[in-house]
Amino acid sequence: MVFDLRAALEGAGINTHVFAAQELALPTMSGHFAGRDQSTVAPAHPSSWQLRTAGTAQVSLASEDFSLGSRWTDLIQGIGRYAPDVVLFVGFSSPLIWALYPDYPVVGMSLHTVPPLAPVDVWLAADPQPGQDLFWPGMPAPLTSHFPFRFWPVQTGSALSRDVLGVPEDAILLVSSGHRLHTELQPEWAAHILGFLDAHPQIHWLLIGMHGQLHEAMARWHPRLHSVPHQDDLAAFISMADIYLNPPRMGGGASVAMAMDLGVPVLSMRGSDGGDKVGDLAVSDTTGYMQRLAEWCGDAGLRHQAGAVLQRKFRDELDISQPDAGRRLIQACRVALTCFEHRQSGPQTQLYHAE
Repeated sequence: MVFDLRAALEGAGINTHVFAAQELALPTMSGHFAGRDQSTVAPAHPSSWQLRTAGTAQVSLASEDFSLGSRWTDLIQGIGRYAPDVVLFVGFSSPLIWALYPDYPVVGMSLHTVPPLAPVDVWLAADPQPGQDLFWPGMPAPLTSHFPFRFWPVQTGSALSRDVLGVPEDAILLVSSGHRLHTELQPEWAAHILGFLDAHPQIHWLLIGMHGQLHEAMARWHPRLHSVPHQDDLAAFISMADIYLNPPRMGGGASVAMAMDLGVPVLSMRGSDGGDKVGDLAVSDTTGYMQRLAEWCGDAGLRHQAGAVLQRKFRDELDISQPDAGRRLIQACRVALTCFEHRQSGPQTQLYHAE
């Protein structure tokens, strides 16, 4: 996300410098996750960065060898030397922002549907009209700027053949993904899908993302259910799908957005991250879900039509590489500058909402 936003700004002619404290990279990190054997936090290694733009990027990465206090002090000094016009905070919470807020305008991009748990002048909100009840008590309420853009278009590698799964090319392939599928597949919903497989011998279902022996165990649920562990090139697997099935769960928005980007029709429930992404195509209950699934499996034209609608929706509302994303981001930064001027000159007042 950080480098996606950076690319949007650089594409609009704004110079950037990325500073990262690596606050989740701590010794004995598993102890902070209730004793899990390992952390799922990916290491911040330059080889894994996707800069999205040509040339080099200015990045200051705090060393994991030092304490958090030492890292924060070092980054504050580095930010002071860089002297930014605006600080763009990407994350949920960081003590570093509390130290920067008195001296800089701050725009916040939360990784959740609520504002950052840190003082920011402008919150880049995915919801066009977020409720005031989302703001944190005891903190200055930020202005909101509608910014639904969250995803950079995927670039798939070499096309995969269904032969790798043992699925016929003329079969209808359903795909679901997630590393918590073993807990997210509600028994009643899963039973409906498995019953649907029983009634339609031309349909296969692929589960992607579970670790260890979980994916092997789940593959034994049905002879036409296939399971593979985490895949680095998830897009290559989703692009094989005729329909992407998002289970009834709170999350799943990232994989739903990827399917939309690839033009794959998505089935998702309302009131969830995935449902919010597909908008009007979300269904309200299991009955509607199974009815839509039957319709799409029975009519390739309906599938292609739904896939095209969702692909356009991705381009218009979620694609951070679009010029409109850069324009809105710059506008939010300008509003933050105005807010900062008011903060410097007197008590904070509510000015207006940025659009």
